[in-house]
Amino acid sequence: MHRLPWLAVAVILLLYAGSLDRDLVSPGESRVAQLALEMVRDGHPLVPTYNGRVTPATLTKPPLYHWLVAAVAAPFHWQNFSLRLISVASVLASLWLTLQLGRRLFDRNAAYLAVLVLASAPVFLAYGQSARMDLFFSTLVLAAMTALVAAIQAPGRRMPLAFFFVAVGLAMMVKGPAGLVIPVGTALIYGALAEGRAGVRRLLPAWGWALFLVIGLAWYLVIPFLVPPEVARSLFWTEPTNWLEGNAGGIQSRFWYYLPLLLGGLFPWSLFLLVALVAATRRLIAGRDPALLLVIAWFLGGLLLFSLGGKKAIRYLLPILPAAALLVGWYLNQQLARRRASLGAMLSGLLITLLAGLIATALLWGLAHPEAGARALLEGRNPTDRVILAIFWQLMRDHAAVTAGIALAVVALSLGALVALWRLHLGAAVLGYAAVAWLLLGVYFHTLLPTQTQLLSPRPMAAFIRAQVGDAPLYGGGNAFLRAMHWYLGRGFDHRPHRELLELIRTDPDQALFLMHKKPLPAELLARPHCSWRTPKYRVTFFPVQGRAPACPARSDTPPARGVSSDRRASGPPA
Repeated sequence: MHRLPWLAVAVILLLYAGSLDRDLVSPGESRVAQLALEMVRDGHPLVPTYNGRVTPATLTKPPLYHWLVAAVAAPFHWQNFSLRLISVASVLASLWLTLQLGRRLFDRNAAYLAVLVLASAPVFLAYGQSARMDLFFSTLVLAAMTALVAAIQAPGRRMPLAFFFVAVGLAMMVKGPAGLVIPVGTALIYGALAEGRAGVRRLLPAWGWALFLVIGLAWYLVIPFLVPPEVARSLFWTEPTNWLEGNAGGIQSRFWYYLPLLLGGLFPWSLFLLVALVAATRRLIAGRDPALLLVIAWFLGGLLLFSLGGKKAIRYLLPILPAAALLVGWYLNQQLARRRASLGAMLSGLLITLLAGLIATALLWGLAHPEAGARALLEGRNPTDRVILAIFWQLMRDHAAVTAGIALAVVALSLGALVALWRLHLGAAVLGYAAVAWLLLGVYFHTLLPTQTQLLSPRPMAAFIRAQVGDAPLYGGGNAFLRAMHWYLGRGFDHRPHRELLELIRTDPDQALFLMHKKPLPAELLARPHCSWRTPKYRVTFFPVQGRAPACPARSDTPPARGVSSDRRASGPPA
């Protein structure tokens, strides 16, 4: 079983091979990249700017993560893969910290199992190849929890507590107060329930808070003197308020919003997590196991905190995933101590096998009846998802034999894992369930994700616009994908609201501008020479300076294959 962590690392690196250098498409990744670049280019490391401006939108988070991205990406000339290296390193660091934490809390076998659970959690691996800051933040929280456990187990030593407060301070410098609430809240709950007030004072001493203030609050004390008052007010008031209120009228406001996300983001381990929580709670009530108290407080306390917030996203769950992995690892390891698989473990394994069988059956039926399968897959979807899923479905049909083989392999692996669990071959059982997740993630990383990136990447449009405009004045605006367009333009532009750009099109033909939009523009505006592209999620329309009608790229007969369709309207109807 001691080889399982090394196997997990090898599989993860294999899954990430070839997917790290894809284009930046998501607004979050593009924003991180642009902020880091402008810090280096403009020499303003303390004040993040976007398009050369300081606005409330640029100052939502402290700059520590952007410093690290700049330090890593600049030597590689800002290549796409270099922007994601911090997240990859965070994956490896999280696995090592989980191994150390599992050994301290339980034993080696439970630690090995927890590492394999975390290393095959879909949401964990998905954000491990992203340029976003969430997984790095999660790693700092995990480091703080590891130091906290070391401090609990060595009451007379100050060094573990010093590491705890340093990690909390660094987490505060990545995502603000969230870096403080999760580890300190866990320490408060554990200290109060396990040792009373004396425990709280021992785990959260005054000198530790002083260390935290120096690391975590220094930037917050300086920034009001460097930015306009309205920007500082947004950082200290508007951003926390937005997190609390969120989308008041949408599904994200529901308290139970994270439950289905946990079910899918941790599959297949989410089914074991439920029975592990029940077993750990019973054990805690019966014997007040301090290790389980800390892990349960970490997981349920974080889940409750995120559920109370109005602004919700699956990436917010990353800091509590190691706690979930430790609970599942502990529970599976308990099956060996019992010398038989419990009813809850067997039911969870059986349910995973049944779900895998249903998915495989539906997939094989769809391959045998492609038209009916396409209708079942695409019916009721929004236009964006319909386009992407239709192309993905066509890829599976073109490689029907491989698709059928993967479906049957998922069923065989889950069935084999169930048999291994029943016979208490835990290493084989956990490896079988991990292989199910890795196989499905491999399909996602190497087929669906590249296809989606190719369809949505603004790189071709940005290159064309840059070639036409050069360094001349340029106006632009649009939706969230404007951030990715900005990154690939490789230059600044005068950002204007949608209505102002429409007015400029009507009144000022001597200004070059582009607009990213979803709905078609009014017909009277399209009388001006322009080039237009369409992707599944947005459109880009470029208007050159009057008298410089561009030679728009020829219209593509197969837009999904190239990721961009073009209308030639500079001198007449589409070609």
